[in-house]
Amino acid sequence: MIMTVTGEFPWVSDDAHATYIGMLLMPLLQLAAGGDRPLVVLNAHQPGSGKTLLATVARELFDGTVRGGFPSSEEEAEKTIHTLLTASTGSLIVFDNVTGTLRSSSLEAVLTTRVLDQRRLGSSSMARGINDRTWVVTANNASIAGDLARRCVWASIDPAVPAPEQRSGFTVPNLIEYVRLHRAEIVASLLTLVRAWAAHGA
Repeated sequence: MIMTVTGEFPWVSDDAHATYIGMLLMPLLQLAAGGDRPLVVLNAHQPGSGKTLLATVARELFDGTVRGGFPSSEEEAEKTIHTLLTASTGSLIVFDNVTGTLRSSSLEAVLTTRVLDQRRLGSSSMARGINDRTWVVTANNASIAGDLARRCVWASIDPAVPAPEQRSGFTVPNLIEYVRLHRAEIVASLLTLVRAWAAHGA
């Protein structure tokens, strides 16, 4: 079932494919496994390759929030991250079609903490956000700078054709509709992997 959903994407390597499946396991393991979770970079060489579709598949399975791009200022990035933690509940937070070089001390910080405190606007009191999310960015030819670069895992795809959005002949023509119809079976397949991991000593 998992391979039906992920197998036809043009992964650059088996490692990239495995990283994406690992991303799908993150929401299921967030309480059991503990520890820091990396930023997942869904990367492609050109538009239309399928990176946003990959993010949408994950959001259909586990719910989540999507934001276009990433804030250009660090002040705005800090506010955005804290707002997403305190005002949304989905398992995934996706910054879609990030351009330029991604560099953010606020994003670096949230990847290595379970609790994030920030002063409320217009108040001296603090608001607390619990980081129990999977953080994802999609980008074409992603560029990651600073300490953020060592807090990422990459799942890259490359159709190796001039107009990837014109591809056809897929086994599952409407992937999102398929995921919606078979969500229970797909999640059950992922839970089977989790159970096998636990049975072998985690």
